[in-house]
Amino acid sequence: MRRRLTYLLVMTAIAVTAGAVVQAAGTIAPGHFLFLPFSSPSGTTQFGVQGINDGGVITGYFTSTTGIRGFERQVFGKYTTLLEPQDTSPTTVYTEGIGINNHGTITGEFYGAADNTYSGFFYTNGHYTEYDVPGEPPLTTSAVYGINDYNDFCGFFWPPPYAIINAFISIKGEVTKFVIGTSVQTVCDGINNAGDTGGYYIDTAGVIHGFLRDRDGEITYVDVPGASTTPGEGTVLFGPNDRGDVSGHFWDSSHKEHGFLRTHEGKFYQIDVPFPGAQATGGGGLNNFDVVVGHWTDSSGVQQGYIAVPF
Repeated sequence: MRRRLTYLLVMTAIAVTAGAVVQAAGTIAPGHFLFLPFSSPSGTTQFGVQGINDGGVITGYFTSTTGIRGFERQVFGKYTTLLEPQDTSPTTVYTEGIGINNHGTITGEFYGAADNTYSGFFYTNGHYTEYDVPGEPPLTTSAVYGINDYNDFCGFFWPPPYAIINAFISIKGEVTKFVIGTSVQTVCDGINNAGDTGGYYIDTAGVIHGFLRDRDGEITYVDVPGASTTPGEGTVLFGPNDRGDVSGHFWDSSHKEHGFLRTHEGKFYQIDVPFPGAQATGGGGLNNFDVVVGHWTDSSGVQQGYIAVPF
């Protein structure tokens, strides 16, 4: 099981943050998108498509015979495999690409066998830089998820004794650590050039909710209209882009997964791939043109990628 999904099992009470804005109830409309499918470089079952920049370069992860590998996919389909920064041999067991900015810097998380720690990383033109959230004890898990064009970034960290997963934001080198209310799990997935961020958290019942946090710290809670309130389901949010639009995925009351796009005005549009045999659509990140990427599950249970271009 992917490590990120295991985090969803960590649950506790959630309190409303002072000054927060609660997302008003509304409706979700069918989205109008041109869908472009693509497949994993390995053809294996698990294929997570996470981020896209304005140039159409995509990042994510796939399973291989040696474990979970990150990837960079160019516009015309050429793949570069992302290896463990501490050991660029083919024996890596876990490297996952998550975010990408318009300079082509990719962020993510990897397992470092040399120090037995999960750490964040930056990848640019074949070069890796490891990142661990400062001021935390040894063996703290760190992950870098979102990055903007000024190289500000965000993600999460999980210090021993592994009770609370905290979000963090780094702007001009200044790190801010936070959780939503009293949640034990807050993950920051994306950051735009204004320093606004977004991600998800889990409430006392184990339901997943999206959030937006502006640079001044004000929180807006985001739930897709009609999203499931079953534990382990809800709304997972990626973004925001520079217009304040976000994307992600949600589960409906029938426990079926869909992608979505939410505009900065608060309008929701559902994303479901039209491909034959599609069982679920998982939404990932978006760029400044509201092009959304993600993955979908076919009738054989194999995950495939898609690019959704709005029209």
